[in-house]
Amino acid sequence: MHRSITSVAALLVGLLLPGSLAKASPPPTQAVDVDALVREAMDGTDVDPGIFDAIGRERTREALDALLRCCERVRADRQPAAYFALRHFAGQGELQARAIEFLSERSFGRDARSAVRALATFERAAQDELRRVLTESPDVLARQRAVGPLVDELRAYGSPEALQLLLDHYRVPFSGTAALGVKAFASFRRPECLEMLVDTLESTRTDAGTRVLVASALGRRRDDATTAALVDALRDDDRRVVVAAIDALRERGERDHLRRLVSLTRDRSPAVRAAAFHALFVERQGELAFERTVRRALAGRDHAVKVGLARGLADRPRLDTGTMLSELASDENLAVRRAAVEAARSLRIASALPDLIECLDAGSDRLSTTARVALVELTGLDYGRTAGRWRAWWEGEGATYRLPSPEEARATAEERAARRADAPSRAEPTFYGVRLAGDRVTYVLDVSGSMSNVARLPRMVAETNASLDLLPPGSRFNLVFFSDAVRSWGKRLVPKTEENRGRASSALGSLVADGGTNLHGGLAAAFADPDVETIVLLSDGAPTVGETDQAAILRDVHSWNELRDVRVHTIAVGLVGADGLMEAIAAATDGEAIAVF
Repeated sequence: MHRSITSVAALLVGLLLPGSLAKASPPPTQAVDVDALVREAMDGTDVDPGIFDAIGRERTREALDALLRCCERVRADRQPAAYFALRHFAGQGELQARAIEFLSERSFGRDARSAVRALATFERAAQDELRRVLTESPDVLARQRAVGPLVDELRAYGSPEALQLLLDHYRVPFSGTAALGVKAFASFRRPECLEMLVDTLESTRTDAGTRVLVASALGRRRDDATTAALVDALRDDDRRVVVAAIDALRERGERDHLRRLVSLTRDRSPAVRAAAFHALFVERQGELAFERTVRRALAGRDHAVKVGLARGLADRPRLDTGTMLSELASDENLAVRRAAVEAARSLRIASALPDLIECLDAGSDRLSTTARVALVELTGLDYGRTAGRWRAWWEGEGATYRLPSPEEARATAEERAARRADAPSRAEPTFYGVRLAGDRVTYVLDVSGSMSNVARLPRMVAETNASLDLLPPGSRFNLVFFSDAVRSWGKRLVPKTEENRGRASSALGSLVADGGTNLHGGLAAAFADPDVETIVLLSDGAPTVGETDQAAILRDVHSWNELRDVRVHTIAVGLVGADGLMEAIAAATDGEAIAVF
């Protein structure tokens, strides 16, 4: 059941335009020399992208005039940042109106994607212009960005035509979050809308990301048609859709599909196995035969099933929950340990504190951080990043310790944080300004021919060396270079020693920009190391070698990252971010996406 864009144009013309909800930002604390910034933006060969934000934050007529000149005259790779800085004029009366008019005029030209991205930040104040983009723009990504601010309006209308617009164009992250998309699809209650949602879930021609959102939305309904559609979705070729269907059926308490779940605990996908065992644990707990399955899972080597067990314990605690979580918290697999820590945190189990303390010294900054957050949240105390002081505290407390209430723990933690607010903190590793959480980092770096433009390669080398210098003692790192081919500097992550640091610097210093852009191969090489926790991906061009299809690249990223929680931060150099791929990769892994010149 699909309708063309033009067939629903009349719908949007008839919708009312609510008053603007845009709020004015506070005025800057001190004025800047706008003319000097404009000259730098126009003439500099290597400038900070934040220069346009610095102009926009002035929120004066002169600043707006300056930004509009920048949008028209600066180098092409800087224009997206100049356009986006116009968002600072939201809520600024006449200045807002001028900014919206400028962006609207350019929403159908060669700068359409940059203009619409900025236009969407004005939300309700620009709804007339966004409706026009949604119904008339030939650019797919422009329509996806335009539909985000129109979600509430389309939900309120509630018609099949409004739903079709969302099904056709709502895409994470360009339109909004997954949670917003699920909420939107679930709000359409008419029978014909339910039929459209079911048809969408069953259609393999529909974008897989949309089917995931629809499956989650259907999980909020209670009727035979949606149950049948969700059970059928357990056979979907895309494993993300299967996971969403399992979770939706579990949340509804359905039981007719349990036999199918048993077979899915042997699926090739770790995420599917974890979700299937989680659902089985919730529904079959207490059955004698299944209890034997639980014991085998706890003693087995399938880490995905153990993750499902930990999640199941968090949902349905039992008398031996503490003992089982203790065993899971000492598992060899980091994903299992993280799931156990999260379960202990949500259940507030005092007996799990010793296990959380041991996770601090697990050799993984990601796990250590998760355990420390849990300890602080449970106790209100904070004895640092390593286990020594926590162990000493626990030895003094022992079995007599009683957890404070969540409110008491929060108050204690806030008081302690306030006392430490002025204390110096260690310099944290960054890359192009992106904070790198985790101490197992792989830098995936584009060395294709276009990286020879405008000193891009020397800057990348300098940024990488600076980031390596900031990695804390005990860190491990690797470098992956990609052009036509892919070259891994180390076979695996290596310790940050003086020798390895020197070798890495030499390798970076010998780089030469040449060839095409095998971005998919570079990511594959980084994910091939099972110990990596953080990947930073830098590229200045769309993929031209190897796998170049955006949907296929994103599907593989999801597959490689199942249950691993690897974060991929993306740095798009120049105009490479225009197709949204780098932004989508970061969103799929809870990473951060930035653009630089």
